[in-house]
Amino acid sequence: MPAELLGRRCGVVISTPLQYLNALELVEGLGCRERYLVILKQHYSEHDYLDLPGFSRWARIDIVSADTLLFYTRLGQPLRCLADMLNDFSVHQRIARVLPQWPAMELFVIGNPHEVLHQDFASLGGGQQVLICDDGTTSLAGPWIRSRCKWLRRRLLGISPRLLEDAWHFTAYPATPQEGRVLHNRYAYLRSLLAGRSQDRQAPGEIWFLGQPLVEFGVTTLTAYAKLVQGIRESLYADQRIRYWPHPRESEDNLARLADITGVEVASRAGPIELVLARQPTPPDRVATLYSSAYQTCHLIFGGAVAFDIFEPHEDHWHPEHSEVRIMRDCYAYFRRHVQAPHRLFCQDPACSWRRVGPVDDGPPEAWRGATGAVLASVGNSAERGQP
Repeated sequence: MPAELLGRRCGVVISTPLQYLNALELVEGLGCRERYLVILKQHYSEHDYLDLPGFSRWARIDIVSADTLLFYTRLGQPLRCLADMLNDFSVHQRIARVLPQWPAMELFVIGNPHEVLHQDFASLGGGQQVLICDDGTTSLAGPWIRSRCKWLRRRLLGISPRLLEDAWHFTAYPATPQEGRVLHNRYAYLRSLLAGRSQDRQAPGEIWFLGQPLVEFGVTTLTAYAKLVQGIRESLYADQRIRYWPHPRESEDNLARLADITGVEVASRAGPIELVLARQPTPPDRVATLYSSAYQTCHLIFGGAVAFDIFEPHEDHWHPEHSEVRIMRDCYAYFRRHVQAPHRLFCQDPACSWRRVGPVDDGPPEAWRGATGAVLASVGNSAERGQP
């Protein structure tokens, strides 16, 4: 870590549990002597943060309501933009009431550079030195200046277009030339918590499937999503128990219907999957996902001890012009370049058959399963030495 960033007083804004974990890794790595946190309450409640580590280490935590209109998802794009602008001004005023209660900040950490309100937080605080954390797969989606609506929202809030020009990027992904100053997130703090994982053991042969709110986002229909999950199950895991871990933004009604259609067991919501896995002494046989950032984070935390299967559906499943589909394309392009054994990448053809792509020489599964103890032991030893 650069010496000029170490031991500083920092203010942090986040709006998801994953953003919190990444921001916590950064402030722990920097050894921030005083740390202050704003949680923008949008799609997650206070209860979603209760089981996360490190809360006692913050000097102050402020929760700022940032909810959008209840019927927001049913609005067209122009009306959504207008609703965002109205919400921006309301949240802007709430943040402006919080910051004067803090001492002067030396560093500002934002959980997602694509979020206008995160930028507004740094702008209101003076933006002396800004650090940007990853926010899941949106980190692979390219520059945050693409959206005309977001450009207009920043202008109306008075956010300087140069606010993030000299920012440091704290990322778990390989650096790109466009990112400039980069700090690498190796999840040293979270790996240090592995020694405290629970003693609940998993049944042998279990597959974890990480859900994503594609129905709620309007990317696809529930029928098509259930058919996709069922097809993956029948093609690769026909004789294994499937436990479906829902995304916090999946609706309870849709999850109940998904379970009825596919027969998968829907687990209770339990916070970021990285923490759930860290607290399990025995990992599942494999973790299946579509395009979750959990692949990258878990690869850094657990290495080959937690093996992932990534599935790239044929685009006939999606509404091709949806903004989330553009993010998905960027994610799958990344996965095709970086997924290596024991992790696997499967692509679907127009006939809905799955084929494996990329490296296939991953050795016997027992070798990776047997490596779990060695990986966790090495993590524990490096944590005792204070190394990432």
